[in-house]
Amino acid sequence: METVSGMQVLLVVMGGAIMSYVMLKAIGQSAMVTASGEIAARRAAELRRRIEDAAAEAAGRAAALEPLAVNADGTLEEPILAMAEKPA
Repeated sequence: METVSGMQVLLVVMGGAIMSYVMLKAIGQSAMVTASGEIAARRAAELRRRIEDAAAEAAGRAAALEPLAVNADGTLEEPILAMAEKPA
């Protein structure tokens, strides 16, 4: 049986270290790609929600700034928000 020299042990250890480094680097890169995709999706959803909220707020402010109608007797007419029943 042949004996293992110190150089052979060193080469095996170096090869294992290099393979471990490459494997861990690949795992880290794939994790970063996955995480950045999820982060981008969350940011896009947040942006859509902010745009919708801003549009709703702008519509509410525009409705609040509409002038109220004045009746003949000087009272203010309240805007109709919804009709409960259909008029006959």
